[in-house]
Amino acid sequence: MDKTEKQISELLDRAGATVLRRKGHIVYRLSDGRRFVRPKTPSDWRASRNALSDLRRLLLEQSPPSIDPIEAHSPDANAPQKALRMKTPNREPREPGVVVFPAGTGGPRAAIAKPAYDRQFCSIFELLDAVDKTESYWGLDISGRVRVLMKLASRFAKLEVIPMRFCRIPHEEFEDTDEGAEKVWERLDVEFGGKWAPSLLLHDRKLGPLHIETSAAGLLGGRDQTIVAKANFRPFHSMIDWPTWKAGTSPHDPWDESVPDGYIYCVFMSTQFTRKVGLPLETSSAWTDAKIIRSAIREILNAHNSA
Repeated sequence: MDKTEKQISELLDRAGATVLRRKGHIVYRLSDGRRFVRPKTPSDWRASRNALSDLRRLLLEQSPPSIDPIEAHSPDANAPQKALRMKTPNREPREPGVVVFPAGTGGPRAAIAKPAYDRQFCSIFELLDAVDKTESYWGLDISGRVRVLMKLASRFAKLEVIPMRFCRIPHEEFEDTDEGAEKVWERLDVEFGGKWAPSLLLHDRKLGPLHIETSAAGLLGGRDQTIVAKANFRPFHSMIDWPTWKAGTSPHDPWDESVPDGYIYCVFMSTQFTRKVGLPLETSSAWTDAKIIRSAIREILNAHNSA
């Protein structure tokens, strides 16, 4: 059990949570009657961190005095503190001075301003944490978002641009059968008009190939977020899905029976199949015009350096 799952388990124990059912989604009943729901087999690699944030927010809304989700993971005040060492100056502080360089001569190398962006991203999750804080990034279209991630992630991982489509299936039309899968493919073709949108296939050294999807959740689910999921091509395509909920409600609503409003499906095509068939990739001007994505890249780097 990793650190995040351990924190979720501790908070559920302190809240007196009991498991109601495990079919489809895991549903917990808290001591005050409210419910906490999390997917049983999530597609997003950041699902554990999102679940921990949702649980803390739920407990803070109407948390009993005996439960403090923030205090549960804060350092113990009675724990022995490490002694700090302070260096004592051996001379009086100098008075501030002004250094003036003669005109026409170059100053010392130390006086030359260093580049503002000296910190580099080390993983896709570190990059997405900075992206989540950037408003200008979410103002871009699909092509612009994928292009920004390509620019910033190419320094630490191998990337491929692959075509993808997405659609939303209402809950009442959902069928976990072969006929239901055919309906998904038909709706994907109708909504995209025979064209395909760009997405990224990132080859992580530890996790292997990962799908990076930037826009389906915002366009169809009402909440902007980047989906990271394990790529599993069978044999020429890979599919992921996740539930959506009605506007103004959530799976943590005590009156909600935890039935999703619908499901979002994303289909990704392999590079080999794309080259063989020649799938048409639809992009906007943000794909080729660097000026459109420049402000978003600058804001992401600033958020990373200030973290």
